[in-house]
Amino acid sequence: MLEINHRFNLDITLKDEGDRELVVCSLENGDQIQLTLDQARVLACKLIMEVSRAEVRRNLKHEDNISRKAAVAAPQPVLQRHHS
Repeated sequence: MLEINHRFNLDITLKDEGDRELVVCSLENGDQIQLTLDQARVLACKLIMEVSRAEVRRNLKHEDNISRKAAVAAPQPVLQRHHS
């Protein structure tokens, strides 16, 4: 059982229908989606790809923030002019 939030839990099970197997995603309220193995695999890949994209985006923002903080904290060069 996967807790989605404080109101919803998602249960993922395998259902054997004799000649084929289905992946069943059920909510506590009784709603469910039955997926073939191929459909479940595609859904899993899409979930993984979106999570990876979100993680990359978050890491890029984090690195950008670190770069900005480093630039602000870095001492600025002092230019001295010699008058002749």
